[in-house]
Amino acid sequence: MKTVSLFSVLALLFIALAGCEEGRVDPIPAIDENLDWRGNDCFNFQSSFDGCVGFQTLEINGVTYENYFGALPAPGQVGPYEGFWASIVTQAVSSGDGAAHYSLKHKFLDEDGDYFYTDDRAVCAPAYGAAGCLINDQMTIVGGTGKYANISGKIKTHGPLLYGDPVCPEAVGSLSVELHGRVCLN
Repeated sequence: MKTVSLFSVLALLFIALAGCEEGRVDPIPAIDENLDWRGNDCFNFQSSFDGCVGFQTLEINGVTYENYFGALPAPGQVGPYEGFWASIVTQAVSSGDGAAHYSLKHKFLDEDGDYFYTDDRAVCAPAYGAAGCLINDQMTIVGGTGKYANISGKIKTHGPLLYGDPVCPEAVGSLSVELHGRVCLN
């Protein structure tokens, strides 16, 4: 077996060296100095979200989700844009170790009525006893309207989800997460 492996390595080396004839080097293409490799109108951001969780109806991209569990609309910020975050859980699967794996959709609606939305994967890991869990969410921006029509990016969140929290007496509980990500408006 070692002979075959050694033979294969030697054969690949011979083929690679045979292709390196003297004077046969392809030129490196010129770099277009007008090309912005980072995208246009891109920014990194860090912010936080504090809100209540419960059941709600949320419209995203022409689809109405009625009576879904998620974060109720609450003030938030994405870079220089202020608005309201809301989310819904579209699927929940228990992993058997006490964690829940969620598929979610988030919507960020600004004061102009423009919004963007995400498809997410999150884990709610056991913490705080029966009172809650620790959320880790990977959000992928998939579309938007108005100034967000061509938006793309990724956002991560991390923080506690607490059930029966007196901060949100009319809801199921509260959510307090840190957000960070990179967003491009082009």
